[in-house]
Amino acid sequence: MLTKREAITKCKEQWLWVAEDPTRDKEDYPPAKYMKCSCFCCQYNVENASNFCGKNCLLDWRNGGYCVLGEYDDWRDAFYIDNDYPATKAAALSIVALCDKALIELDKEGGK
Repeated sequence: MLTKREAITKCKEQWLWVAEDPTRDKEDYPPAKYMKCSCFCCQYNVENASNFCGKNCLLDWRNGGYCVLGEYDDWRDAFYIDNDYPATKAAALSIVALCDKALIELDKEGGK
């Protein structure tokens, strides 16, 4: 089972991998290929019996909860619809920033 810190850290690594080559789909991130979810934060919630993230997400999306309609949608639209790789990279890096913020908050709480 993932701890919160592991889930957020692995999520950050995944989005850094995407930003490094914005033609990559997050679904293709090798460590995520063998999970129920392709998102480490969602995987954390599935493993802890709270189903998918929604309002339980470990990241603080701009819409106040769920990744859809948040920064993830910016990435999804840029990648799948527009094929706009500079925008894809920018969106991936905005998710990395959310991970950094979540890790700082976790440090303040003294959490794992």
